[in-house]
Amino acid sequence: MDKELKRFIYVTILIIGTVLISLIFSDTTASSMSNSTQFDSTKNSGTYTITQLLSKRPLDQNIKVAGNISAVLKDYTSKKGYVYQRLKVSDGSNEILIFCSAYKGKSDLTIGDRVSVEGKFQKYKDEYEIYTYCSQIQKIK
Repeated sequence: MDKELKRFIYVTILIIGTVLISLIFSDTTASSMSNSTQFDSTKNSGTYTITQLLSKRPLDQNIKVAGNISAVLKDYTSKKGYVYQRLKVSDGSNEILIFCSAYKGKSDLTIGDRVSVEGKFQKYKDEYEIYTYCSQIQKIK
């Protein structure tokens, strides 16, 4: 084989290998990143009152609580333009922040509405919160 042809084949194999490896690792990284910020409601670790939740603190687990909307805070828009609704839910003794993504639709809730919330229990800047999609907050009649 000609020396230049061998060099061409070697460089081509190197480029294809690099592209394949980067595709494999970027897919794995994107998958793990999406898993860290989202939750799977089929893997609910338990149903709690808000008082029990704040007492047991099952961090980074999917939970379910029920309570009344005690505050509707101003929406938060991230630097990337994603919109999040912020609500406070109370069980009469304690309250917790609900930080929900409006990506799949906003919730139409007002103070006093009774709701059921499933989501990921987490701590952000020294405050406990439940992260979920706004469209998945259920109003209880």
